Amino acid sequence: MEEEKCCCHHKTKERSEKEYKDLIHRLNRIEGQIRGIKGMVEKDAYCPEILVQVAAANAALNSFNKVLLAKADEVMGIVKISGSVLRQQVAQCSSTENLGGYRKETTVQ
Repeated sequence: MEEEKCCCHHKTKERSEKEYKDLIHRLNRIEGQIRGIKGMVEKDAYCPEILVQVAAANAALNSFNKVLLAKADEVMGIVKISGSVLRQQVAQCSSTENLGGYRKETTVQ
């Protein structure tokens, strides 16, 4: 049987069963958090309560990133990206123009 080639990415990474299950478990939990946030919005929940859940989902995503990058560093020897550097890269990629000014309007002081 010929191996099917996916057009969405070029490189792959073999993961142990434990690593795979851990990553999928984290993603499933994050997915549940996002669905919960969506439900809160649909039910017109109080904004600060929604923001608390969004912060929790962001923390879960950051944790996922750290685990993923730690494994990549162990296996491939890549340079670790600190949280602040990662945030700077994300900020550069998603300008307020792309967000329609959303970032300016929602800045919490």
